Amino acid sequence: MRAENKDPIVLAVALALVAGSWLYYEIYLPGQEYSVFVGHQLAIMEDLNSTSARTRLREEYFDRPMNFTELCKWVGEKLTWERIRWWERMDAFKILERGKGTCGEFGVLYVAACLAHGCEARLVVATNITDPRNWVDMHVWAEVRLDDRWVHVDPGPSAEPQWDNQYMYESWSWGKEIGRSVLIYAFEDGRYEDVTSKYKRDP
Repeated sequence: MRAENKDPIVLAVALALVAGSWLYYEIYLPGQEYSVFVGHQLAIMEDLNSTSARTRLREEYFDRPMNFTELCKWVGEKLTWERIRWWERMDAFKILERGKGTCGEFGVLYVAACLAHGCEARLVVATNITDPRNWVDMHVWAEVRLDDRWVHVDPGPSAEPQWDNQYMYESWSWGKEIGRSVLIYAFEDGRYEDVTSKYKRDP
């Protein structure tokens, strides 16, 4: 009789463990990954937009004001393409000291240079969420505020920077997944928004 009474308890404990595991892997971990992704990009923008960073960059690296096009060229002259660890992408001065990077470093440095010139600029990140517990950055670029709208700018690394050509990524290997497994977010100092629809043509 006593053994029979234990069976429902064992079953309840087993079901609770299964439910707990499901909640952990399907709800908690994806939520944590989203928070890490957002927090990392916002931290970058907070650093780039600080008064000290903007002032130092302007005073140490520019002897005259530059426009958006000139700043693209400046970034291209400062960096060469080389893959580095993504968590080193926090500081524009470390990027300049290293002098190399991938699209992320090019995007961060371009945004930093724009902000140092008193222009509105933000970082744009395309990320693959096929595994919601492990978001993967597919590409990074920038947007600048011009004539009351945010304009797409991809400063490299490529032969020619791209301007106001937001549909260019549809031809890339991951571009067909924009709006499905690939989402795109734009980050400013203290805020961000989902801009996926801006980079995908209406079907």
